Amino acid sequence: EVELSSDEFNLSRDGEHGLRIAFLPEPRETPVDGNWRPADGSAPPPAIAPFNADAAQRHQQAWADYLGLPVEKEIELPGNGKMKFVLIPPGEFLMGATIEEWTLFMNQAKASGDHADAAQYPNEHPQHRVRLTEPFYLAMHELTQAQWEAVTGENPSRFEGDSSRPVEQVDREMIQSYLRTLNDEVARENLRFVLPTEAQWEFACRAGATSPWCYGDDESDFGKYGWFAGNAYGTTHPVGKKRPNAFGLYDMHGNVHEICADWYSNTYYEHSPAVNPRGPADGTAWVARGGSFRHVPRICRSAKRRYDSPNRRAYNKGFRLALAIEDRSARPQFAVAPFNADEALRQQRAWADYLGLPVEKTIPIPGGETMTFMLV
Repeated sequence: EVELSSDEFNLSRDGEHGLRIAFLPEPRETPVDGNWRPADGSAPPPAIAPFNADAAQRHQQAWADYLGLPVEKEIELPGNGKMKFVLIPPGEFLMGATIEEWTLFMNQAKASGDHADAAQYPNEHPQHRVRLTEPFYLAMHELTQAQWEAVTGENPSRFEGDSSRPVEQVDREMIQSYLRTLNDEVARENLRFVLPTEAQWEFACRAGATSPWCYGDDESDFGKYGWFAGNAYGTTHPVGKKRPNAFGLYDMHGNVHEICADWYSNTYYEHSPAVNPRGPADGTAWVARGGSFRHVPRICRSAKRRYDSPNRRAYNKGFRLALAIEDRSARPQFAVAPFNADEALRQQRAWADYLGLPVEKTIPIPGGETMTFMLV
């Protein structure tokens, strides 16, 4: 008997397998360039994985000193609430799982009868090098019910009783409304509240590690770092009670899935940009990372990708905020109408210089033709 699927070839006789060939995509690799600088030549070196906890903290401090910002930053919320963030430096890392890693855990999922989970593992491949050129702040903890209620006056969560538990049962529009309120009422001049991109989340979660979890590859140690099916007893838990990773971030594994800014595509890694990837332009589901209290450790790995409908309010999904650091002293002014032709051209040139791009860009297309674009 011969069976051919999109990624496997099976040859069997009388129900017993004799040959199985799996078709796996080749890893995408980009050479490491340790001399690149994400800003001017005086900027510190980027954090290029792998690196250990001591190096992670040195990178954080070096970039804090360069930017004139603290490594840990506390933001006041309405109603005397507070939110802590830690600085994440620019850097490079291998995003996704190796063939060996995702094959191991896919087979575990199949052996346990979780075929729905097993079918998702190819979305972690090909592993590919990603470069993040801008520093950013990431919340030390998942957003809590107290922090949500301080801004909205409501608590949509299923697991109440302790306001330091992560907020859950929130959908995309609720999160976007929360971000708009923070940016209108709380944001500082050069900081903007956002969701982290999927790449930012994984880089921050790994904190220099190349292992399945931020701390290493020993599954028996998982309970020291995260709430999962083996220790959570079917509920969320107050944030910050487990060990942090090397960047000082808590609960990156388990407790609640963390929604990211990206739309989801199971084939995105096959063609994603190597620099500052932001996910597909659109989609019908968004990315969820980190696993939750309902899951086993393999679903809470650094590379594990899950997704959900933007309209679904799940009791095991929450989020973690990021702060985008905007250099407004270097950024040109916006082009605010009305303005004349000379001013339009000056604006185009100013933004082209700022972005390091041409005002006019010509792209070759099939058939020997070209297409010209103008920077707006």
